Amino acid sequence: AAIDSELRRRILAARLHHGISLHDVKGWLFLSTPGAASGKLMMSDRHGNLYTPGRGVDPCPILRTTPSGGAPVVVGHIAAPCNPTGLAFDRDGDLFIADGARIVTLRPSAASPPTATVYATDVPGANGVAFDRNGRLWVSDGGTAQGRVWRIGSDRIPVEMFRVQPTAGSSSNEAGSHRRRRAPRA
Repeated sequence: AAIDSELRRRILAARLHHGISLHDVKGWLFLSTPGAASGKLMMSDRHGNLYTPGRGVDPCPILRTTPSGGAPVVVGHIAAPCNPTGLAFDRDGDLFIADGARIVTLRPSAASPPTATVYATDVPGANGVAFDRNGRLWVSDGGTAQGRVWRIGSDRIPVEMFRVQPTAGSSSNEAGSHRRRRAPRA
């Protein structure tokens, strides 16, 4: 059981560190791999709709595209300044967005696009968000090269749970300027 627990922690850490969200909704797995730098940040809901934030405008729109295609529709906004880098839905259908050092949330609506409200602050470098099977919100720090992983409870206070060390293949942009050093010879 200890190995299983450690393996689960490492998988969660890897998913969060690289901004990957994996969601199991009624047996369907949804994967979100944010590519914030290239503008390819996306998340799907349980109906197959794709959501992506717009960037570089005031306010940043949240856009939805249906599985049948068509033009994207604005279903919400993030007030400026905004820099969305991760998306995840909770069980109730609310969208949580990593945005700089804060997490904002909104319930998407094409009829009356809401402005996101601040859910939590003090999560510097937040770039990945995910919910575990118990509905707990996890946030990764991929923007400061410190590898922190926070859990944010219903009190909305982030608690640092652990740190993820950079992987051997990480570039300096992904994991800071960490280098491997050889052990001194005896």
